Amino acid sequence: LIVKKTWPNLFILSGGAFINILLNFFLIPKIGIEGAAIATLVGYAVSDIIAIIVLFKIKLMIINCRFIIVTILMVCFIFLWRLVIKQYVFLSLLFVVILSGLYILLYWSDIKLFLVQLKK
Repeated sequence: LIVKKTWPNLFILSGGAFINILLNFFLIPKIGIEGAAIATLVGYAVSDIIAIIVLFKIKLMIINCRFIIVTILMVCFIFLWRLVIKQYVFLSLLFVVILSGLYILLYWSDIKLFLVQLKK
């Protein structure tokens, strides 16, 4: 709900569902079940991005620079893994370890705060 209004959710989710159906139409004949999975993921991501933009515009959400960096890194990794390194298990594992290390570095202050709270 956005400030006790339900109608924005209708348009946001409808946009994501439309993108999903449109991508299903093109991707399922080309790559089968994987196309359906990609279409669903993209439709959901579009819904999330629209919701984030709406919440950001009406000043109900603050987007941290770390979050943008982590999101870009994850999208790049997924594309890189899918198109290039999928068949190389060791290289895939190496990239996952590096990416996890970067995430830990970016969120180290939050991790420390969590650990302090966990000790209490």
